[in-house]
Amino acid sequence: MKKYFRRYLILLIVFLVATSAFFASIAFSSEDKDEIFTFMQLRKFVNKKPNSPEAQEALFGIAEYFFKQNAILDSKCSFKQLVETKEARIVSFLANVYLYKIAEIKKEEESMLLLKNKIFSNPFILLFSEYKILEYESTMSNKYVIHYYLDKIEVFLNDKIFAQITP
Repeated sequence: MKKYFRRYLILLIVFLVATSAFFASIAFSSEDKDEIFTFMQLRKFVNKKPNSPEAQEALFGIAEYFFKQNAILDSKCSFKQLVETKEARIVSFLANVYLYKIAEIKKEEESMLLLKNKIFSNPFILLFSEYKILEYESTMSNKYVIHYYLDKIEVFLNDKIFAQITP
């Protein structure tokens, strides 16, 4: 029994190291700004390891790429898939912000209202400060800074305002 457990443990460690190395190589290629290559690698990763912890971040990168290419339907589907999983909170939150932006572009007032409610449903306690800041860097090397105020949320994408949402 110990022999099988040891073998299983070694295989698990090898799998985790290989997955981490593959994911790191994807992030490195994104730093080179080779977006198409990164996009293809992210899709390959999600197809091979859909249940891995990194799959949610990879899917977010794919959805970002679709949004940047104005493939609104594809990006909307990918962002919706992220929101349904609820595994990575920051990624799920940003997916809701993107879905809000898509609804805003398409002038879907009802969707915008529902998404506002989702975005503001997670209360953040602001102690001794005017706002709370969260930062996130995606697999596509996009840098997000989120400012949570009492009466609004501002999302910056690569140092430019991306979304400003009020309840």
